Amino acid sequence: ATAMHDVTRGGLLEALLEIALLSGVGLEVDGGLVPVPPVVARFAAAFAFDPMKMISSGTLAVTVPPDRVEDARRALINLGLVFSFVGRVTEGRGVRVAREGGVGAYKDVRCEEDELARLWALYPRDASA
Repeated sequence: ATAMHDVTRGGLLEALLEIALLSGVGLEVDGGLVPVPPVVARFAAAFAFDPMKMISSGTLAVTVPPDRVEDARRALINLGLVFSFVGRVTEGRGVRVAREGGVGAYKDVRCEEDELARLWALYPRDASA
């Protein structure tokens, strides 16, 4: 599969699920390779949410043929853009994410809310403030 998807509502996981579903493939992701800025990691730990399900405007999830990954990496870095290799396309369906503590398998596309929207609902603003 060769595809590209913006990582907005539903986060990286949602974008990868949509790529997998629409391409008819599976995706395996090494959660340890997904870049999470320190401030986001602290926020995620404090509020118990998954950074892979958080809106990430300005990010693109892209699948590239294995023999072109290095070309893509070089081209993006030459443009001053960040490149992160986080996984591979596989046979099957859905997205498998390996993280500390095990592997999560995801098959359903549910982009109604990302983690930030969920937190907004959990911690409503004080109307008197």
